[in-house]
Amino acid sequence: MPTSSYPEQAGYQAYLEVRQQPDQLVVTGHCRSTDARPAVLRYEFLLAKQGPSGTSRNLQSGNVEVGAGEHKLLSQTSLNATPADSYRIRLRLLTTQGVVLAEDSLVQIAAIRP
Repeated sequence: MPTSSYPEQAGYQAYLEVRQQPDQLVVTGHCRSTDARPAVLRYEFLLAKQGPSGTSRNLQSGNVEVGAGEHKLLSQTSLNATPADSYRIRLRLLTTQGVVLAEDSLVQIAAIRP
């Protein structure tokens, strides 16, 4: 179910879809417009992971054209993830001037400490 920290802001939703596979996490960032006008938006997709195998960081960003009432897939990535890993994932939708319109995030704290 889509969530947003800015549900009333300009008619846009950002949401993360997460699929757990054995020792791997597949994360997809989505945008949904409920606005009646098309727009050009900027997105930022950040994934940071820390675990016994080390630290990694992945930042993807870009511009996307979103039509009235349209859904867009923004980014997809996968990472090796075990119960010993901690990770933070954040997706933000912004205007081209940098104003945040919508955001979704996921934080996982390691269940097993090394």
